[in-house]
Amino acid sequence: EKKKTFLIGITGESASGKTVFVDNTIHACVKDKREGFYTVIRCDDYYKDTSSDLKAAGSYEELYKTGFSFDTPNAINLELMRAHLISLKNGCGVNAPEYDFVTCESIPNRAYKNPTRAILAEGLYVLGDELIDLFDIKVYVFTPFEKIKERWFTRAISRGKTGVAAEHQFNDVNSTAQIYIRPTMKNADIVINGLANAEYIEEMTTKIINLVSEVLNLYN
Repeated sequence: EKKKTFLIGITGESASGKTVFVDNTIHACVKDKREGFYTVIRCDDYYKDTSSDLKAAGSYEELYKTGFSFDTPNAINLELMRAHLISLKNGCGVNAPEYDFVTCESIPNRAYKNPTRAILAEGLYVLGDELIDLFDIKVYVFTPFEKIKERWFTRAISRGKTGVAAEHQFNDVNSTAQIYIRPTMKNADIVINGLANAEYIEEMTTKIINLVSEVLNLYN
């Protein structure tokens, strides 16, 4: 089935370990550097440009006081992400944007993505209503709350968010996750432990590959 393209969707809460899982999965699956085997599309790259809002507010803390949220599906251009995933599945390359988490600027057409046999899409809302129908395999990364909190605040510092601003956003992250992310666990074919080591990820990757093989057999 060399002409088949399969989309694998990976989701989970913010700081649950989605990116680490994707990177370790690639390491486990791809033993050499063959081109044209996989492409990664990340939800984080599709955040809408809110740099003008941040500048107008003067700081993240003041921006949050306006009721602004980075943690709802409306903050991400899921329509563009969907269009790009469809194009890739149909064999057409796309120019993905890039988002700067410090300035809130979205830079269009930043990275060319090749159409490949496997498309891995990861992000907060990948298994939501806007995208879920696109995926052949659906994965949810589950991580305990305290570990998510620890990881999130560590990462927030690198993105210029500290103090009251960081506390405010994390509270928003937690409350919106209950609405938009945690319920999508039921949509997953596989639930992955976000505390897993590389060996566990390789074991689960093998199971995913077997699922893909089963899907392929349905087409034969």
